[in-house]
Amino acid sequence: MTCNVNRTTNLPDRLPRIMASWMILGMAAFGTPAFAQDAGYSDMPVETSEDGTQRPFRIFMVQWRGDTITDQGFVDYFANRHIPIETIVRNPAQNYEEFQKIREEIRDARPDLVYTWSMATAQNISGKTSELGQADFISDIPTVNCMVADAKIGDLVDESQTSGRNMTGVSHIPQSSAQLQTILSYLPAGKIAAIYDSSQSSPTSAVQSLQAQAELHGLDFTAFPIPLDAEGRSRPDAIAETVDKLAMTHPDIVYIGPDTFLLRNQKTLFEAIATHNLPTFAAADPFLSSGDALFGLVGNYYVAGQYCAAKALRILVDKTAPGDIPYDALPQFVLKINMDIARRLEKYPPLALLSFAELLNAQEN
Repeated sequence: MTCNVNRTTNLPDRLPRIMASWMILGMAAFGTPAFAQDAGYSDMPVETSEDGTQRPFRIFMVQWRGDTITDQGFVDYFANRHIPIETIVRNPAQNYEEFQKIREEIRDARPDLVYTWSMATAQNISGKTSELGQADFISDIPTVNCMVADAKIGDLVDESQTSGRNMTGVSHIPQSSAQLQTILSYLPAGKIAAIYDSSQSSPTSAVQSLQAQAELHGLDFTAFPIPLDAEGRSRPDAIAETVDKLAMTHPDIVYIGPDTFLLRNQKTLFEAIATHNLPTFAAADPFLSSGDALFGLVGNYYVAGQYCAAKALRILVDKTAPGDIPYDALPQFVLKINMDIARRLEKYPPLALLSFAELLNAQEN
């Protein structure tokens, strides 16, 4: 099943490609983010128990697909500031049935803070706004939801980007408007196609968000969810046929969002895409660093963990209410271009982008 939006093939006059390229310049910054530098928390006192003794902060970490570099960035942020923490780590291994047990463990452990990784984990630990009365979600323990693609579409926050609840979070992908500007600064994409795992929240929300931007600017956008099996999971053997169907629409660019399923099957994905010589834009770094996407505006997953930890410290040390801390994206994203793919497709980046893009597989000359 496909979802079609506003079939207009002309590029919008109000979003010229060259202007868009300079609009993303400020988001493609390099260097150490300000929050990752010493924020004055070094050797801060740890938590004080009811009996007056000091103890490390206790943090319950709920993963989605096992250990990630984001988790490491989160833990390192505390270690680099000599702030001791105790962690309890649980991995549901993408099994939704595990979350009920994990929520019970959290209540029994009574940690000082809960850390979650991914939109799906956030929705099943903190709960969607529209489902708060339907399950025993964690609401009485401060929570930082990391790697949340779009908190609004994921029904974690309202228009204000603050939850008003006992939680905050971080998105690891740039706003959809910045992604669209980046795409249009590279090539005249009047027609965009997206392939994604519709069984998962993060890729679905990313596609929906970009779809809304495409519609706003009068672009043709078609979303291609990968067919599901009898258990509601995307089928690896259906990736190639989905790419074939997508290619029949002759898109100018193929969008790949933050998608664990496609990342796990990216060899199959890019082999299928290569047979049609289609350019791709990725919103997640692994599709560039270890895959064959042409270009992307991406965040650093390790830095995402550090940014989440910076928010955690505001909660634990400054005693800031989580509901007053906005959900926001990383302060820095990098434009990456895979020159091997650019040469193969003969789709080279405009000169205006080369001054700040990170070129992968670039030859010295």
